[in-house]
Amino acid sequence: YQRRVRGLRRWGMESLLGPRLLRGGKAVPTSEALGACSQVVALYFSAKWCPPCRGFTPRLAEWYTADLHDKGLEIVLVSADRSEDAFQEYYSQQPWLALPHSEAEANKRLSKKFSVEGIPCLVLLDATTGALITTDGRTVLSNDPTGEQMPWLPPTKQQARAMALEALGDVLVDAAGESWGLTRLTTKPFIGLFFSASWCPPCRVITPKLLEAYENGLGDKMEIVFISSDGDQQAFDCYFRDMPWLAVPFDRSDDKANLTALYKVKGIPHLVVLDNQFNVVTLEGITMLAQDTTGETLPGGWQPQAFTIVNDDPTAVNENICVFAMGDDHDGLREVAHEFLERAGGEVGRMPYRFYGAPAGAVTTRIRCLAACESDPHLLVILDIKDGFFYHAGADLSVGAVKEALRLFEAEELEPQVRVRVRVRVRVRVRRCGESRTDEVPSLVRLTRVDFVLSVGVSTVIDLAVDRAQVTALE
Repeated sequence: YQRRVRGLRRWGMESLLGPRLLRGGKAVPTSEALGACSQVVALYFSAKWCPPCRGFTPRLAEWYTADLHDKGLEIVLVSADRSEDAFQEYYSQQPWLALPHSEAEANKRLSKKFSVEGIPCLVLLDATTGALITTDGRTVLSNDPTGEQMPWLPPTKQQARAMALEALGDVLVDAAGESWGLTRLTTKPFIGLFFSASWCPPCRVITPKLLEAYENGLGDKMEIVFISSDGDQQAFDCYFRDMPWLAVPFDRSDDKANLTALYKVKGIPHLVVLDNQFNVVTLEGITMLAQDTTGETLPGGWQPQAFTIVNDDPTAVNENICVFAMGDDHDGLREVAHEFLERAGGEVGRMPYRFYGAPAGAVTTRIRCLAACESDPHLLVILDIKDGFFYHAGADLSVGAVKEALRLFEAEELEPQVRVRVRVRVRVRVRRCGESRTDEVPSLVRLTRVDFVLSVGVSTVIDLAVDRAQVTALE
């Protein structure tokens, strides 16, 4: 969340949005239009033809006029309407600013920069610093429509710890139905929050492996808490009865939702590891468990690293700008990585890049294929999957060469190579809800054919509601 949008940081809102915005039917300079915005700028990606947008926009307008605007929020509509007339008709019902419909390039640039994959989408930016707050502003505002928690910055470590304690509550249960206090969790050095469900096929694969690890040494170091996504008490009881650890009681749905939001859990199975003071060790416990089933390297070996061998842990590749030293010479890149870590105050999450050594291996082979460098034994590669480009920065992997490559990249003077576009066809299992018809299934499958990126992590399960059909498994 601390990574600043490059163009925004260097040139300000005017560079991001263009010189003029619309206020009602009148064009005004961007600096003037946003001059009174003191806390948050929200980019609202929406369109008249989109039914969910037409449902969300009136609610957003009500929140905006009643509380949010007066507290320092300004909204800018970024329209996906196909014509000027449709845009004008839709925007005439809205009380905020808008990017002119004629600014097609700016619209496209914003969608790409913030990886907008569907609408309505609300991207929240810090009005003072330009830092990205969240791309899930729709959920944030739905949970806080009066702006009591504005500017909705991610919690500090102390705040996250307090929120975790509150959500876990005073009482947990075991499979026998006995109640336990939180003090049981602190009897071991680490705590694992296991997000899972009985209906989830990957969960049913991971759960026995976690159970085996727990019984063969991991349980000596880590107490686990099951956080269920099951739909009813019976399914929860049936799934939980063979687990030797604790669980958040099934009926505490609000607490489970708060934990899911706090740790940004987007799919299951998911394992968040905390220390016994409830500070985060890693959000990628499933991946780390595969490398260290007994927890021998906890905590340091499970924490995000400034420099990593990509074949060992590629989990950050999809979500970050990554710098790779292809081949076996990693010393220069490792040194630069630790310099960036020091500048970030020792927090990997605040670093603008992730740094990887890429010796021969399965993941390296896939990255070489993506970055079109199969025949280059040594090469510095910058891969920005979200933006869709990769960059070749030469065969010199020394400290000076790496720094110069990053300088050129930040100045946008490094020539991008062929756009990364890998089409993946996903497989879905549809659970019928109500009067769902079989002819809905092909259209649903077509909707879930996506331009995706580099699939290198463990498969997760995602819930998606589309009309009356629900996707319950996605690989």
